[in-house]
Amino acid sequence: MRLARGLCLALLLALFLPVLSLQARSRLADVDTRCPLFGHPFTAQAVASGDDFAAFDSDLCRRPLDHSLYILAVWTCPYCFFSAYQTDYLKPLPAEFREMELRRYTLDTAPAEIEQREIFVGVKYHNAETFYRKQGRDAWFLYDLMLRGTYSCRITVVQGTAEFQSLREQWIKQSWPHKTRFSVEEVNLAVAARVAQELDEGNLAGDSVDTMRYLRADALRRAGEHREAAAIFEDLLKGSELGSELLRDARSQLALCIKEGDFQQKAFEYLQQAQEEGLVPAENATLSVYLQGELMRRLGHPGEARKFYRRAAELPVQQEFLAALIEKQLGRVDAAPALKSKDKKKRKGR
Repeated sequence: MRLARGLCLALLLALFLPVLSLQARSRLADVDTRCPLFGHPFTAQAVASGDDFAAFDSDLCRRPLDHSLYILAVWTCPYCFFSAYQTDYLKPLPAEFREMELRRYTLDTAPAEIEQREIFVGVKYHNAETFYRKQGRDAWFLYDLMLRGTYSCRITVVQGTAEFQSLREQWIKQSWPHKTRFSVEEVNLAVAARVAQELDEGNLAGDSVDTMRYLRADALRRAGEHREAAAIFEDLLKGSELGSELLRDARSQLALCIKEGDFQQKAFEYLQQAQEEGLVPAENATLSVYLQGELMRRLGHPGEARKFYRRAAELPVQQEFLAALIEKQLGRVDAAPALKSKDKKKRKGR
C-alpha cells in the first residue's frame, strides 16, 4: 500500500479542523488498496499534501480549490460499491458483519472484468451511511457524515461545454469584481442575482434565455441553493432550447440537487436525535442549533430556520465568527417572505 496510515488520519483530521486561510497548493496521490468486504484490489485517491481552501459557506462547507476533501474522504469499491472512510479501509471488518454482508451480494461479473469507474458521490455517501448505521455508530457521527454528503454534492462540478465555461467566467467577472479572499457561495449568489436581473428586465432573447437560465441554476446549485436550482433544471428539461450537451449536464445537475436535499434532511434528523440523546459536544452546542437553522433554510423552511437562528442567538457563542453569521442569516430569512410574495405576483402576471 503506497499510502501510510498516518496520511489517511491526517486527511480526516483536516476535515474536522476550523476553516483555514489559503495555504500551499495541494497534491493528490494514487493509493493501491483492497475492498474490506470482498478483497477486490483497486486504486483510490487521497490528498498527499497541502490544505488549500477558499472561505466557507454559511453552513460551514469548506471549499477546496483544487479537489474535494469531502469526496476523497469516502472510498468506494468500484466492484461492489462498499463505501467507508479511508481509515476503515485500513482495518478488517468485523467477521460477523462481513459474513452477513457477503450473503447480500451477488456479482454477475468477475472483478477482473469490471473496469475502474467514477462513482456518483450520492452513491458513496448513501452506502457509507448504510455501513456505519449497521455498525451502530451514533447519531452525532451519522449527522456529520450526512452533512459532508451535502457538501460533496455541492462541490461536485459539472463543467459543461467550453463555451459555457467561458460564459460563466465572463459573468463571474461582471458580478464579482473583488480581488481579495472570496467566498464561493457569495460569488455564485452574485452571479445568480445578476443573471436574474437581466432576465427580469428582458435584456435577453431567443435561445440565449434558456442558456442564461441554466447559468443561473448552475450558480444557485454551486451556492448550495439546491431547491431553487432544481426547479429551474426541471423546467429546462421539460422543454427548452438548450443544446444536447447542456441538457445532459442539466440531468446531472438535477441529480446532485436532489441528493444534496436528501442528505440535508437526514443530517437534520440525525442532529435532532443527537441533541435529544445528549451526544452534541458542549463546545458545539450553539453551533449545532445554528446549523439546524441552516439546514431548515436550505430545505425550504424559513420560518423554522428563523426559530433555530433566534435560539442560537440567545446561547453562549463558542466560535468568534458565529455571532456575525447568526445575525446575517436571520436577516436573510427575514427578507425571504417578501421575495417569495414578489415571485408569486410575477407568476400570476404571466
